[in-house]
Amino acid sequence: MTVASALTLWLVAQDDSIAQSIEKLRHREIHVREEAEDALVALGESAVPRLQKLSAVETDPEVRSRLARAVQRITSLDWFVDLDPAMKQAEREGKRVFVLSSPGPLQGPT
Repeated sequence: MTVASALTLWLVAQDDSIAQSIEKLRHREIHVREEAEDALVALGESAVPRLQKLSAVETDPEVRSRLARAVQRITSLDWFVDLDPAMKQAEREGKRVFVLSSPGPLQGPT
């Protein structure tokens, strides 16, 4: 076992769902790897620090890339003009809503 593998096991010891997903990220079939990445994204913002630490020590380039992509998907911002769809998506995905507002109606490019 490499030092990186030992550190990975230590970082995920308290969370079996992350450990299981990491193992699936190494699977030979792409659909299994994609499902594992989706499972990591579903963990939401609370998993971001652990995923970043794992990505920093991961030696497998694809696993490292998928961990980074999962973090990016969790932390990305989607832009909405109307608040209702934004609130619904945020609730579905467990994300926060950041609201920018200006006085008056929105105007398109002139």
